[in-house]
Amino acid sequence: MNFQRIPYTSMTQVETEKVQTPGGQTFTVPCFSYPVTPQENFRRMNQGEQPLWVPTSLTDFHYITADQFLAEAETGFAKKNNPEDKTPSKMLYLDMGPGPIQMQELFSHIPEAPTLSAEAMAEMLCAKLDKVLSLTKVDLVLYRDDWSEAANAADRGEDILSMPEAEAAGIFFRHAQSRGIPVTFRCKCLTEQMVDQVVQLRPDYLQLTGDLRYFFDYRDRFGDFMGMDVVLDGQTEEETVERMRYAVEQFAFQGRMIATVGLVSEEGLWAGLQELYCYSRECYQDPEDFKVKLDEILKGHSHHHDH
Repeated sequence: MNFQRIPYTSMTQVETEKVQTPGGQTFTVPCFSYPVTPQENFRRMNQGEQPLWVPTSLTDFHYITADQFLAEAETGFAKKNNPEDKTPSKMLYLDMGPGPIQMQELFSHIPEAPTLSAEAMAEMLCAKLDKVLSLTKVDLVLYRDDWSEAANAADRGEDILSMPEAEAAGIFFRHAQSRGIPVTFRCKCLTEQMVDQVVQLRPDYLQLTGDLRYFFDYRDRFGDFMGMDVVLDGQTEEETVERMRYAVEQFAFQGRMIATVGLVSEEGLWAGLQELYCYSRECYQDPEDFKVKLDEILKGHSHHHDH
């Protein structure tokens, strides 16, 4: 079964909804007809079962920073999850904001700010997560930090797992996971030399930005225990369609793939969301055919990468 893609210029032909990004941009996107609830689909995906489509941060989730959520706890979030809405209530994807190393940099510019270790900063993030959890259920968290020093150390062949940023990440990962919440890790300055060490910290998902061909073998190397969070970006419909099809082909077969919306135009977002939903549904409806298809696709990707 193939699903119809409606061009952005023909958006009046389908039901739409308005969504807002954490940066405050409002976009019009298509409403999808879900065969199961987003919660059930996410449960399947997160547990490595066969989902029906790839979840996205903007349509399956209410994506919000922890600080913004706490500021809007009794108004903004309640309105976005009105039980009278026709669509199923969205899950909560919580962005924890700047990580320990970035927080240390911010604090260094405030004369009266205390000097705190990266581990202490991580404990502060754990406490912030607990505060949100006292108010609502959290389905997924994003932990992001600047690991430029670790990248330099990895390039020199050094062990980065004993560095403060890695120890801090481990503190937060274990805390969130002990509360039953999967963690997506966005590591600024992630390099190929770092990956084998970063995955030992066992985030549930590794967020991938930039050129996805750089990560062509991640599914085979880490797919049995870690999922991939692909950033949906691009300014044109063609760019986003190509990126989403490649992402599904590269990472979605084992089910552990989500997509987070990044810098994108409304036209690009419209096309990218549709392609991600439709193409992943087309692939997931016949797992055996999907596997055969992917084996051929990935051989071609690997050959291209080697040259």
